[in-house]
Amino acid sequence: MDRRRLMALTGSDVKARFADQGSDGLASSPEICSCFLGSEVDQGARVIRAKGITADG
Repeated sequence: MDRRRLMALTGSDVKARFADQGSDGLASSPEICSCFLGSEVDQGARVIRAKGITADG
């Protein structure tokens, strides 16, 4: 992530807006984001398979 975007996302005013909305902003690289999302999908898939959940209900 380039320096300007990182500084904008980590500024105190932006952090305060995230907090007001009940969120916590995280500035990271595309690679870290991809890894995180991939692990979330894998975890969700394991739960779906273990519970036998199907698209039909």
